[in-house]
Amino acid sequence: MMLLVPIVLISSHLGLAEWFASLVVTKGRPRRFPLFRSKVVALIDEIKRLNWLVIDLDRGHRNAEAVKSDIEMCEQRMEALLGEIRRTAGRSAKPAHEGTEPPAEGAPPGLAT
Repeated sequence: MMLLVPIVLISSHLGLAEWFASLVVTKGRPRRFPLFRSKVVALIDEIKRLNWLVIDLDRGHRNAEAVKSDIEMCEQRMEALLGEIRRTAGRSAKPAHEGTEPPAEGAPPGLAT
């Protein structure tokens, strides 16, 4: 702890403080499709789980019947996630017209007046 103070003082004169500050990642703009992304990440997690279940089955680390049951459940969750992904695809977190007036009657889609 005693060495930390001199290091910080020296680094402030060497430009290291600015260098470390530049490494801090600032949060960018918010994601446009957060629900879709979360479903895709959940699907990838299930795929990884399925992979490890098959590896366990091949290696014989667990009871084969229990692993086969887990594999079936995993496949069912993956099918459900695919359905959710289909429903959420292309839907942004905020409606496209938020903050603007709704389109006038007879106006082409996507145009606000």
